Amino acid sequence: MLIQSFRMLPVFDKNHHAFRKYLNKNVVERNMNMLKPLKMKPTFKNYIWGGQNLKKVYGKDNAGENIAESWEVSSREEGLSYVAEGEDEGLTIKQLMQKYGKDFCGESIDEKEEFPLLFKLIDANDKLSIQVHPDDDYAYINENQSKGKTEAWYVLHAEPGSFLIYGFNEQLEKTQLREILKNGNEIEKYLNKVECKKGDCFFIQAGTIHAIGAGLIIAEIQQNSNITYRLYDYNRRDKNGNLRELHIEKSLDVISLEKQAGTGKVQKFFESDGDNLISKTIANKYFCMEEIMVKSTYQSSTNSLLNILFIAEGHFKLGDMFCNEGDSIIIPAGMGEYILEGQGTVLKFYVPKQ
Repeated sequence: MLIQSFRMLPVFDKNHHAFRKYLNKNVVERNMNMLKPLKMKPTFKNYIWGGQNLKKVYGKDNAGENIAESWEVSSREEGLSYVAEGEDEGLTIKQLMQKYGKDFCGESIDEKEEFPLLFKLIDANDKLSIQVHPDDDYAYINENQSKGKTEAWYVLHAEPGSFLIYGFNEQLEKTQLREILKNGNEIEKYLNKVECKKGDCFFIQAGTIHAIGAGLIIAEIQQNSNITYRLYDYNRRDKNGNLRELHIEKSLDVISLEKQAGTGKVQKFFESDGDNLISKTIANKYFCMEEIMVKSTYQSSTNSLLNILFIAEGHFKLGDMFCNEGDSIIIPAGMGEYILEGQGTVLKFYVPKQ
């Protein structure tokens, strides 16, 4: 006689709270089986101001060449990131969007559109050019691109005396700025220099003149755009000996000429979550950033939004994945609940519900 074994299911009235709890638990378990955290493999950019600090601090290796930027989570063709390991190893973000759809993208990202964010690490071994980025409207009309570039910086490391540039220190007129730029480094007299330290966070809205100074390692979250207009670049030359291109007229089109009242530095307010401290540092229509200081365990939910996690400090276990300093992980929206076990600092990014 053949006896079949089977697991007895609990019997609940469909409106009973225990039934709803059981159903929700099994939905989470089913999604967890289908969707897992995705550790990403970056693409490196070697610009003239880069160095070896991303290799020294985070183990990013570019076959001995300097690294200026590590594009950690990117769907841009000129700098794709890939899934580093597991069942989806080698897939791009676009391929993940096609494969999983809403389970990957969640409620705030359209799986039929381009991925809205770009997350990168920056090693400013030397100072960057003085620059500005356009907003969405200007990018659409003049660059045939759907996104401008609003961004935020989190300082991961700062040498003593390091600074960045944020905005003008006095009101200027467009004709006045054009004349100033003819004299090259005279522009520096009109710029706010802001000293910074590890843990500082800055919000750089499109149209704001800015630059990163030497001696900084920056985590940058931004719109998915690579449009940069240089106003001044210290008369530096590229690898072929040519002066690097400037974009004066486009810069003058998009730049905010007002005197900046602040420094761009975001004031952080930490709230307790058990033993952890959480600061919801930045929130705008493009992206949100949270800084999480984890004591031993951090339990969270995607809330139906794709999450990007960056391990700024420490080592963690996420399901069956081990995460080290410098790792960037995508948490698909459909995963729901997830748990980080370890101690350190984690940055979380996501696109808010509109």
